[in-house]
Amino acid sequence: MATLVCADVPKGVSVTLDHHQFDVDGELVGRGAWTGVRNLPPGAHFCATTPTSKGASTSSQSCFPTGFFFYVEGGVEGECHVVEWCAETESLVECVDDDRRRELEQRSRSDLDYLSRMLRYDPAWQDAWRGVSAHITAETIRRVSPVGSRIGVEGEPDDPSLASTPHERMLEEQLRRGGREEGAGATTSRSRDARCFYLDLPQLGGRGSPSARKFLEKSGLTGSALTALHLDKSPVLEDLLERELGGNHDELLGEMQFAFVCFLLCYSLTGFNQWKRLLVLALGSERSMLETRPEFAVELLRALRNQLELALREAEAAALVDEVLGEEKHFLASGIRGFLLSVAEAEVVPVAVEEEAARLAALVRSRLGVAGLEVEDDDDAPVVVQL
Repeated sequence: MATLVCADVPKGVSVTLDHHQFDVDGELVGRGAWTGVRNLPPGAHFCATTPTSKGASTSSQSCFPTGFFFYVEGGVEGECHVVEWCAETESLVECVDDDRRRELEQRSRSDLDYLSRMLRYDPAWQDAWRGVSAHITAETIRRVSPVGSRIGVEGEPDDPSLASTPHERMLEEQLRRGGREEGAGATTSRSRDARCFYLDLPQLGGRGSPSARKFLEKSGLTGSALTALHLDKSPVLEDLLERELGGNHDELLGEMQFAFVCFLLCYSLTGFNQWKRLLVLALGSERSMLETRPEFAVELLRALRNQLELALREAEAAALVDEVLGEEKHFLASGIRGFLLSVAEAEVVPVAVEEEAARLAALVRSRLGVAGLEVEDDDDAPVVVQL
């Protein structure tokens, strides 16, 4: 178990730890200032803060959450992560003063008053959070996190092409409006240092992305082979995994979960688009999902189902999911339909893949009202085999 020390957080700040939200006020800890969270289980965690009307913040952009990932190794006695409130950015930042950090670490271990003002991590939070973060490793956090570790709207690029649907454009306009209301210089305050280092995913549509052009140049595909690539993106997925991640598909799952958390908890349009592009690539890679990497398929489908279940559980997040994902022609509906069609037409399907696909289809059909997601069950259905 580990401790997250949060120093000098003012009252009136809303805190989200993993998926649990609370406000910093006198009732939170009974007396004095809130000092952090103890008994954190091993694995990846996410902490975000939002100044509210009760806090010192008056800027519109600061009303968006700003957060960071950190990783608890487990098995390390006295493991402690120390952050402190920065009045300038109105967010939690890493404590870089060695003397102050050691003092706060010591107080978190031996000062009973300091310990009494910490929240204890509730084990009941763990299962739902692990469902959406299990593949995020310390390496994922190190590789993808921004230079300053802070994830927020200042890291969102001014790129209208990121928003491809009406609801995505509405989210982008909210971010732009928040910047304009803050002041004339706010629209230029989005720092490159706050941008996440997501993988450059090949995009085959239109003019394509730089990574897509490199892949096509290297592969030399033309004519019918290029058409087949649009029908089954497995060569693109396999090339990405080998070239960028040493063949480790768990790390790709970790980035998919990382991006979704940024979207869900920090309203990151960049996170949403990376999550979307990863899913489009994976669900469109029939051979990889059903033949080459069935374990990857099972984990991806399970992770996606857990993400939607968590988002739909929270009222505010559920409204966002309903709006953004509920469009009949949305990528999620078409992606799942296409993958289920692949499952129905395949001669052999691993049973675990077929079962996870059916569970995901049932959730999307029942909670989002998307029709046409049934898994075929007749004489022409695929042969199911145990992994």
